[in-house]
Amino acid sequence: MSDDPKFFMLDTNVFNEFCDGSLPLDCLRGRRLLVTGIQEAELWNCEDEARRNALRDTFEKVNADWEPAAQFAFEMAGAGFDQGSWGVNDHTHEAMLIRLRELERVKAGSNQIADVLIAETAMRRDAVLVSGDKNLRTMASEFGVEVMSLNEFAAC
Repeated sequence: MSDDPKFFMLDTNVFNEFCDGSLPLDCLRGRRLLVTGIQEAELWNCEDEARRNALRDTFEKVNADWEPAAQFAFEMAGAGFDQGSWGVNDHTHEAMLIRLRELERVKAGSNQIADVLIAETAMRRDAVLVSGDKNLRTMASEFGVEVMSLNEFAAC
């Protein structure tokens, strides 16, 4: 594979797929990868110690560049002070969150906020959002974010 000039923002579920061997680490070669502190915090919060350690090893192997979250959020691990940007008050974050909640048809949860922050950061960096979460990909694409499923990412 040739070097790809695009940035790829990796959703947290991508690391689970790498860790499980469902997605080969070879598909990272030559790609410019981004994460925020949110993905790292979500992985570090895994309750099973063996799984958490495996995810940490995978995270380090991926060796993505760290990008501050598009907005900082109180009480959001990985998007607090020094981990998130002040952002702009253009209501994009709120609109994205409303749309994701519509797609998921579930009560509000902190994971939705994390997902929106990851998608919003991809949008602000003009990065391709790679995720196994269909609802997240649908919402992000509706806001102009280029998205890829895990299978599409592995096939390139």
